[in-house]
Amino acid sequence: MIKMNNKTRFLWLYSTVLFTAAFVLIFMSAVSQNRLSKDVKSYKEQLTKQQGLFQGVQKSLSELTEENRQLQEKVKEEEDKNKEYEQQIIEMNKKLDEANTQKEMYANSMENLLLAKKYYDEKKYRESAACLEKVNKEMLSENAKYLYDSFADTVYKKVAIVYYNEGYKNYSAKKFNEAADSFEKSLSYKKDEYCSDDALYYLAMSRLKIKDINQAKFALEQFKSQYPSSGYIKDVERLLNSINNN
Repeated sequence: MIKMNNKTRFLWLYSTVLFTAAFVLIFMSAVSQNRLSKDVKSYKEQLTKQQGLFQGVQKSLSELTEENRQLQEKVKEEEDKNKEYEQQIIEMNKKLDEANTQKEMYANSMENLLLAKKYYDEKKYRESAACLEKVNKEMLSENAKYLYDSFADTVYKKVAIVYYNEGYKNYSAKKFNEAADSFEKSLSYKKDEYCSDDALYYLAMSRLKIKDINQAKFALEQFKSQYPSSGYIKDVERLLNSINNN
């Protein structure tokens, strides 16, 4: 009976140990599972936070990209405006240069016009004509152009006679080259003055004297065309026939 009690006691003790061990294992398992659940939950929370942070970064990156695009557009607009302003400045400077050039031309024209009048009053007709040739008529007003034309016509008549007289003087002195130059200058100012046919006739004769036959023939043909009723016409025709037959 005592042996049974010992055996029973042993079994009971053994069962108690097993139960306790099982309970400890179950308890440790529960603790581990609870801890694992907390770790998983914490991981999920961290993951959620990281995902939220990533989304925030993506959103910030998109916003920065858009801001950068808008900034580049504004920069381009400003560059285009600057180019437009630079072109406007170039055009304004060009117009200013043109205005200054026209102003200078006008001033020179007026100066030469005044000098021409001064020389004319002093009977220096060559100098007066030379000044008139430097006047730019396009810079004058319509009324001023009319006065210029009237004054120039008067001066050119005077200087044409001066050069004709000089040419005839040289021709008489047998200075035929100088005479030809003077007759040409006379005709460059006036071709319808009373001495114009004389100037062209003696120009042709001067060319003949220096054996410049081609230029003499050209002057005689001009004479025949321009002054067909001149008193020199018969002599001109005779000279042309002589040149053509040689």
